[in-house]
Amino acid sequence: LENLLSAVQQEPSQAARGIMALEACNCIASSFMLNSELSPVCLTLIETAKSCLSAKDKYLQSTIQLLNKQCPTL
Repeated sequence: LENLLSAVQQEPSQAARGIMALEACNCIASSFMLNSELSPVCLTLIETAKSCLSAKDKYLQSTIQLLNKQCPTL
């Protein structure tokens, strides 16, 4: 997971960084039960995406909805 976060953060293109963050978050959320170890990773990825993409971005909104369904306490 550390390598994944590092790769996302190192992406020079802001738009690509946001999309990569959402891709990673979606993969994690759809493959694993979110727990105390994975939730912070997904939150970091969402914050990265928020800083790179418009708040109106449909992919960002749908990823946030997925996380809210997976772990309502986020």
